[in-house]
Amino acid sequence: MSKTHISTVVKGSIGYMDPEYYQLQQLIEKCDVYYFGVVLLEVLCARPPLLHTIKKNQVSLAQWAPECYHNKMLDQIVDQFLKGAIKPKCLKKFGNVAVNCLLDDGTKRPSMNEVVWGLELALQMQKSANDISLCGEMNEPLFQELAKGNSDNVFNSSK
Repeated sequence: MSKTHISTVVKGSIGYMDPEYYQLQQLIEKCDVYYFGVVLLEVLCARPPLLHTIKKNQVSLAQWAPECYHNKMLDQIVDQFLKGAIKPKCLKKFGNVAVNCLLDDGTKRPSMNEVVWGLELALQMQKSANDISLCGEMNEPLFQELAKGNSDNVFNSSK
């Protein structure tokens, strides 16, 4: 066998395979972005990329989850252990990142650097939402004093 031979046979795990790679039989950098998008959805939904024991339109996670995202129903397919823990803005950003990773046209997918940036932003959104909820409601005295411009009363509590 020649050492110069390069296999052009499509290889990969069904459910993770980039449709563009499958059609064109050419690996591009953005194929990894597609695969990672599937993994993001697996984590969010706690299910494998293919599940043959459910409704036909839900078999492929890579097809079903973007549909749910675009119909503003992503929160309905989130893993039960994440429901209530993940803040809506964080979920929306996370979903946006994952769905953009799965775009059919590889040139329209984000780079891995952009994916990382988007996930870091989603994490910051989650953290800031948690920080606000730890402080309490906006009608509590702390926020009322800040709204009045009385920051001295808030930060100098040793009175």
